[in-house]
Amino acid sequence: MTGFRAWRSWSETRTVQSDLEPVPQAPISPYLDHPLEDHPAYRLANRLSAARTTGDDETAIKALLEMCRTIHLGVYTMGGKQILAGAERNDQDFFLYDFQRKILARSYVNRNVTEMKAHNRLIAKLILKIGQVNQFDKLFREVLVQRYEDAAAEPDHPENFLPLLIDGLARHQVTPYSLGELTSRSTAQLDVDDVQSFLIFLDFFIPSPPPHQVMASNWSDSFTTPAYAGSLCDEITGEDEKSYWEAGSPLLPPLIGKLPGKAAETAAEAVGNAADVLGILGDILILRGIQLEIQPSPGHFFDLPHTKKKRSDKSLPTYKFTAVATFEIEISEEVAECGWMVGKAIPRNGPLKEVEVTWTFKPPLVGDWRTDIMGSSAKVMLHDKNEFIANMRMLTDDSGKATITLRAMPCPHPDGREWVSEHYQVMASGRYVSAQVPNPLAALGGPASVAIGMLPGFYEVATGGRKAYNALDVSWHEEKSESDQY
Repeated sequence: MTGFRAWRSWSETRTVQSDLEPVPQAPISPYLDHPLEDHPAYRLANRLSAARTTGDDETAIKALLEMCRTIHLGVYTMGGKQILAGAERNDQDFFLYDFQRKILARSYVNRNVTEMKAHNRLIAKLILKIGQVNQFDKLFREVLVQRYEDAAAEPDHPENFLPLLIDGLARHQVTPYSLGELTSRSTAQLDVDDVQSFLIFLDFFIPSPPPHQVMASNWSDSFTTPAYAGSLCDEITGEDEKSYWEAGSPLLPPLIGKLPGKAAETAAEAVGNAADVLGILGDILILRGIQLEIQPSPGHFFDLPHTKKKRSDKSLPTYKFTAVATFEIEISEEVAECGWMVGKAIPRNGPLKEVEVTWTFKPPLVGDWRTDIMGSSAKVMLHDKNEFIANMRMLTDDSGKATITLRAMPCPHPDGREWVSEHYQVMASGRYVSAQVPNPLAALGGPASVAIGMLPGFYEVATGGRKAYNALDVSWHEEKSESDQY
């Protein structure tokens, strides 16, 4: 959501001002005031959040490069050109492809997030290959709390940068939280953005390369395949002695041991299969190219009209929010030539049809076409029930769009001297419900894809719980109260 305005939803606010009073400033989240706020991880989270507020993709891309530099994670193009040297020894080690960095930056700026329970469901089903989703969700949130508390106790240890950055990003969510609260807050209040998701994978599931000093002299010969010898992939070699991710992985065996029966054995085997884990992560990162954006028309603000029209008059001004679902990746190569994604095809860009979009407003829209239950107090109503397939759900069209229309009610006191504003949080959640592979993503399901063939409903699992946010301020006049006249 380019140009997304500074967010105020850490607490639901309603501002009331008279025509003689200054406009109050949006409150600052108390989650940003804490003992580690000056730590580099939290300063980096602040930079990313500022880029999101201004819609600045380039600043977000640069901030993610700084993150990679800090944890010694190399960055390369699909053709093997080095953007940043990390701790990788050759093309068989994990590194970040540059197009993936740009995907994560754009997704973060667009405020695309996933509910934490849905995110943990993705890990349980795709990574661990187990069906005990609810039990894993509870156990993994406990592990995340422990990882954060351990990191906060030793914030200067390089391996603790990742969990502190995950926490820093959590404090900038639409509804902010700290990782220390994951077991005490409702999961409906916990969103995971795609940068956080990637960092969680890095900290717990992605193998880091061995340090320099423990390498045998013939290490490169034994791990490099003949196909790459003397090729352009030789440029994939890092300069750092060791990496600073995967530090959370020692917490996984105790978690897996608490899973019931066969699930523990299945999960342990799955976590140990690094090739499968990397293949699944590759698919997931590509799917992060799915962008769900809410576009307001005509803007983020509207004033109730001064008119004598009845509230049921459909000629009253309307206001539209359009959810746009697209697949967008900035890339020149179609297939990776080097590294852990060799052979994996990249889907073409384009709109996504038949994504089910569910709209939520906070506070809820209290009036609708069925009954104006709040009488004259409702300031905004849904305009047309025919826009929906059921309740607040609709499907995107051929252009990837689904539009909801609001109707502005007449201003209750056109001659009033008190100006009142109500702030709405607007959320659209999207998911695939079709068994068909959605275009233009069909190219992802090639022979190199690990995740696609793993289970029915892969796209629903991988995209379930995806949300986008926007905001709306509705303003109108009220009569000045007697207490304000003296």
